[in-house]
Amino acid sequence: LHEPVWDSSTDAVEAYRHYVDAYDDSPQKPVVFSEPVPEYQGGAASRDALMRLMWGTLLAGSGFFVQNDLSWRAIPGEPDLIFDIEGHASRFFAARTNIDHYSPCEEYSSTGVCLGLSGQEYIVYAQSGDTFAMDLTAFSGSVTVRFYNPRTGQYHPGTSTISGGSQQTITKPDSG
Repeated sequence: LHEPVWDSSTDAVEAYRHYVDAYDDSPQKPVVFSEPVPEYQGGAASRDALMRLMWGTLLAGSGFFVQNDLSWRAIPGEPDLIFDIEGHASRFFAARTNIDHYSPCEEYSSTGVCLGLSGQEYIVYAQSGDTFAMDLTAFSGSVTVRFYNPRTGQYHPGTSTISGGSQQTITKPDSG
């Protein structure tokens, strides 16, 4: 019933790989992850674990939503932080006017979790570490790099510019 069966150690790559295979199925059909259980019951699971599951699923081209029922409230009457994370993700993707043309492209990032338009924009989930590699051979000229924090829904202040046309190592502003 619940696939993949996950726990708080499941990483974004595992969720991504599970759903990316369905992305290329023919005929294409919507794939949506709707119920991250059995581990999550109210406040029982790690917020970061749910965030990894959510972003791994979304960057594989699948949908993700959390059902709004009483089991999702850790403290009655107070919002659960997973709804904040879900809202941040929703606003992030809604800001991309042509997101329907993006496709999973894990081959461009050493993180193994990437969605993008070749040569235009890549969205990478970098779960751990201080750096990750990107294949930017499809880009000519310079490439602007920005970092988004899915925990807070905020972009890291400032951007950096790197050269396209080759492999590049990107340093994250923090290791979280």
